[in-house]
Amino acid sequence: TSLALLVVAAAIVALLLFVVEYSRGDVVHRALSGEAYRSKVDRDPSHLAILREKGEGLHILELQGFVFFGTTNSLVEQIRDRLEDSGRSALSYLVLDFRRVTGLDSSAVLGFAKARRLASSQGIQLVLTGLAARARGQLERGGFADTRENGVRILPDLDRGVQWCEDRLLEEAGAPPTAAPRPLAQQLRALLGEIDPNRLLPYLESVEVPEGHVVMRQHEPSEGLYFLEAGRLTVQIETEEGDRRRLRTVGPGTVVGEVTLYLGTPRTASVIAETPTRMHRLSRDAMDRMEREDPELSAAVHRMFARLLAERLTDTLREIEALLG
Repeated sequence: TSLALLVVAAAIVALLLFVVEYSRGDVVHRALSGEAYRSKVDRDPSHLAILREKGEGLHILELQGFVFFGTTNSLVEQIRDRLEDSGRSALSYLVLDFRRVTGLDSSAVLGFAKARRLASSQGIQLVLTGLAARARGQLERGGFADTRENGVRILPDLDRGVQWCEDRLLEEAGAPPTAAPRPLAQQLRALLGEIDPNRLLPYLESVEVPEGHVVMRQHEPSEGLYFLEAGRLTVQIETEEGDRRRLRTVGPGTVVGEVTLYLGTPRTASVIAETPTRMHRLSRDAMDRMEREDPELSAAVHRMFARLLAERLTDTLREIEALLG
């Protein structure tokens, strides 16, 4: 009997030591700001400017490992530290990403409920992403249903969760992403500077496609680029195993196909219409003709593409810096 009690006591001590040691590990794999990390949605330059300004209102915590009461307590403390950071903008959206979470126990649900109450008390929208089916069921049974009343939004992955938050930030700034698109000439005016955008229109071919139409196909020759006036396109890559992965989604005021057109290489990805879409195609032949007939316009167009590519590269570098930080 004494030996059995010693074995039980030793097991309890070992369990407690394990819990204490595991609790010291950081449940947060990475903390990111919406100022540096954005969704794979290419947006109108004016929308990008708003997101750069308002991005600190979005805070992302990528979680990891097996989550239980000890680790959720440290999570709540990290959330509280962010809320009390007077040197940063007020928080409006908090994203918890579960992609790296291997599991959670019932006590973890209580910890997440505490985090939700903390966010709700500050008027912060809580967004959960990357939940496995079992973890989602555990949280929903604990009151984390995706409802307006709960102040909880559940989305399939981090990219779409961040996109949802960005859309809300734009709406709050008076620039909803689903608003009626501006005419192409008006969109081009902001990109071409002092050059009259109407000078470019004769070189463009208007194209309207239905939802699901393949605008560009991976590996096919690159013969033109497209200005997107209305609708939404998804850029996706197909792997050798046949999997399709979204690289980015583009909306009105953006351009697709310019990189491979300049490089003279086959398309590196497919582009598919997510909604009925109106575009304007600038072919390689039309670009060559523009260089001969209107060199000033041609130079302005090339500068525009260089600026768009530079801005995209800058955003990518900022995201890499945030991921490595």
